[in-house]
This record gives sequence, C-alpha cells and structure tokens, in this order.
Amino acid sequence: PETGPRKLTTKLHQRDFLRKMQPNFHSSSCLSRPTLFAGIPTSSRIRCLTPIAHSKPQISFRRARKQDLEALIRIVEGEPLGTGWERGSLQGEIESESVVLAEGTEGEIVAFMVLWLVLDQLEIGNLFVSPRHRRKGVGGKLLDHIIKDGRTQGAKKIILEVRESNVAARNLYSRAGFGEAGRREKYYGGVEAAILMEVDLDP
Repeated sequence: PETGPRKLTTKLHQRDFLRKMQPNFHSSSCLSRPTLFAGIPTSSRIRCLTPIAHSKPQISFRRARKQDLEALIRIVEGEPLGTGWERGSLQGEIESESVVLAEGTEGEIVAFMVLWLVLDQLEIGNLFVSPRHRRKGVGGKLLDHIIKDGRTQGAKKIILEVRESNVAARNLYSRAGFGEAGRREKYYGGVEAAILMEVDLDP
C-alpha cells in the first residue's frame, strides 16, 4: 500500500475538494458506493453528496388589504422614476379592491398591480416589483395570473400604457401576448411618449 507524504497530500486534496463542494450539496451516507477518489476503500461507509435543488419560491396571489399599505409604499419608493402614486391614492385603491399582489412563501409581498375592470375591459394602472425580486420572473407570473383571472371575470381585453423608454416592461408585456395599439406623445411629464398596449382575451 502507498505510504508517506504522497498519500497524505492526496487525502488533503480530497478533503479540500469536499469542503469546497459543501455549500452546494447535501451530505448523506451510503454503503459500498464506488468513489472517484483514489485511496478510499469502496467497501467502507462513505459520504455521498447529493445536489441541492435550487427551486424558485412559490408565489400566491390575493387582493391587497389595508395592513399591506406600508409594504406597498416601500415597493413604490424603490422605483427609479416617479410613479405619481401617493399614500392616499394607493390606500383608496386598496379600499376599492383594485390592488392584486403576489406573495412569496414566507408572506413577503414581492409584487403588486393596480387595475380596474370597466364593463368588459381591464385596465392596468401600474405593475410594481420589489427591487430585490426583480429579474426573477415575478412580474410575469403576476401578469399571467391577471390574464387568467380577467378571462374568468368575463373581460374581453386588457389595456395599459407604458413609457416608451421602459424597454424591460414593454418586453414583459410583449411576452405575455400584448401588442402595441398606439402612442400618446408627451404623455409623461410633457416630455416622454406613452405606448398603448393591449391583449384580447377572447378564446
């Protein structure tokens, strides 16, 4: 059998490798499992490393309640551009049940939307995503939920307006099936145009 410094160095390298792998793996035990590391008897009890499943958090949807107001205000304050939404107006929308939000597994509000149903048409006022949950597909999930719920409520169409420069939002709506239906020049602050977008909900 191999002895001396070479064998010791091999074991140290194996130990260092396992330590580096630990943050991304669970450890469990198994019997007589072959190993890729030389010098470890295959008949002995060894530790087997199982990859951790990095699943995306589950999202649930519900109408906003008055106790959600402070959390919604914090999300609005995280917007880089002014939104025009103040505490009083947002509180009024909550009271009229015009705010739908998305919650994470621990009850954290990760996104919300203000929208109105007028006859057979839904209008999206704003879609907000918490800064720490952006680029995770949360906005798309909330939008998909609203489209499905709109059909259930009998809506024939969903309409919205978005800043011409907000390419990320326009792409999000396009992926959900929205198409451009027009524009309003100098709509935002008398400077920037608004792009009108809509999607038909008829089957």
